[in-house]
Amino acid sequence: MTLFASVVISLPLSAHVPITGHRGGVWGVENTAGCFRAGARWFDALEMDTKLTKDSVLVCFHDADFSLFYKDESMTTKYTPEESNIRNHTLAELQAMPITQKTCAGVFTDTICTMATYLDICRENKVIAYV
Repeated sequence: MTLFASVVISLPLSAHVPITGHRGGVWGVENTAGCFRAGARWFDALEMDTKLTKDSVLVCFHDADFSLFYKDESMTTKYTPEESNIRNHTLAELQAMPITQKTCAGVFTDTICTMATYLDICRENKVIAYV
């Protein structure tokens, strides 16, 4: 048996509900500068996830490791969980590894983004930073 719940929120007609780009949106590799820049054209806010690198830099990344982005054609990861853990790599090491992702908008390649860059993009485009 499936149960559904519904919540009705009454807002004045003049209320503006900010539209948020989850991990930046679909116009790039999630949580990357390219995706945030593209998403800033469409959204009021940009949501991101953050992790800490080996050299203590906050980067925008959803998972604890990057294995999701580094699989071969048989969908087998190219790295062990320990090798792919964000906290085991410096920012320079991570930025030297291009990330490719297919979304409904196309196939995109980018590199890992720092939180500082994300905040700069939000500030420059006057969008809400949602961390």
